[in-house]
Amino acid sequence: MPTSVISIIILAAVVVLFLLDKFPNGVVAMAGLMAMLVFKCCSTADAMSGFASDIFLLVFGMLIMGEAMFSSGAAGFIGYYAVKLSANNERRFILISCLISAALSAFLTNTAVIAMMMAICLAVSESSENMKYRNLVIPVAIAAILGGHCTMAGSTTQLTTQGLLEAASGETFGMWDLGKVCLPITLVTILYMTYVGYGTGKKIWGSRTDEADTKSVNKVEIKEVKLSKEGAKTLAIFGLVILLFVTGWTSSGVAAVIGAVLVVVTGCVGWKKALSHMDWNTLVWLSACLGLGKALSSSGGSALIGNWMLGIVGEGAAPIVLFAAMVAIAMLMSQFMSNMACLIVILPGTLEMVISRGLSPYTFAYGMCLGAALTYLTPLANGHIGMTASAGYKFSDYVRYSFVPTIIAYVMIVGLTPLFYSLAA
Repeated sequence: MPTSVISIIILAAVVVLFLLDKFPNGVVAMAGLMAMLVFKCCSTADAMSGFASDIFLLVFGMLIMGEAMFSSGAAGFIGYYAVKLSANNERRFILISCLISAALSAFLTNTAVIAMMMAICLAVSESSENMKYRNLVIPVAIAAILGGHCTMAGSTTQLTTQGLLEAASGETFGMWDLGKVCLPITLVTILYMTYVGYGTGKKIWGSRTDEADTKSVNKVEIKEVKLSKEGAKTLAIFGLVILLFVTGWTSSGVAAVIGAVLVVVTGCVGWKKALSHMDWNTLVWLSACLGLGKALSSSGGSALIGNWMLGIVGEGAAPIVLFAAMVAIAMLMSQFMSNMACLIVILPGTLEMVISRGLSPYTFAYGMCLGAALTYLTPLANGHIGMTASAGYKFSDYVRYSFVPTIIAYVMIVGLTPLFYSLAA
């Protein structure tokens, strides 16, 4: 049996195990990677390339930076001023907290920011009769997901996409490229959630009396306090890392690790604490998924998938129709499975297909990345939106509340991306 077919079979098995959710995603991805090596679908260097990549360094560094925000008291400080600016008005708090969530997520991991903002929302709701935890949580989580995809530093989805794109065409995203489309989507969606979605949410769950399960939510104290020395140092180091991102003096991964080293050596967070709170599953999962994508490409499996997809959409489909269809497929699949798993399945084949048609792999990867990432229609869409389940939302709550934001994202991705990046190669 050719290795191209074997690699597709292994990938299919990995996706099924992802969906069953019986084992940690990192373990499943590593098992798939080892199977690729056993059946000689790729070289060891290709399989393990994700663990030696700048992407690994970026996620590692920003996870430590996120932990420092909690440990140093910077999270509580930010929460206090969000409450102060909102003047105890729930709608205004949603607007301010969504903007803060999106801004932080552009540089910190979504998981860290959502955990921090959920803790702030819980503290606010417990201290004010005007604030209801359930009204606050979904908006700040969606804002974090959106903000996290405005830069290359905010989430793992774009890093996975870049790895697959680089393997297929040698192209890579710039640090700020995704923001050209995602930033307008973020602002429009935040305005929608503040002025329209607010009322929609209250109609959906406002009358329910079921209690939220907040045992898993970190606790922060929202009170008037001076920023501690550690908190001030954390924010200053965070600013330095952003400066390095902006100037491009170092790679993004190196900049993130510089920040991680600085928050540890300056006492903002303990080394043992940082390691013990590290999301190793995500790190291993991301790196192994990059290896799986490389193996699929090296073995010829992605070319087979590309030919199959081309047969479905038709060789004569107009580029914009093809682009809209692939974004829709990525967005639909990612509502029910990990966005990284979705991209590993469909992106390599899509890139092979568009290259063969003389279209731009960069533009298609760009649109499909955002399509797979901006998913919040179900709690299964990604681990980030799933974190909000502790607020007591029902499955149907996500669908009803997030339907319009999902449509906004899709229309703007399909409409704006070709304006910035040509569909032709």
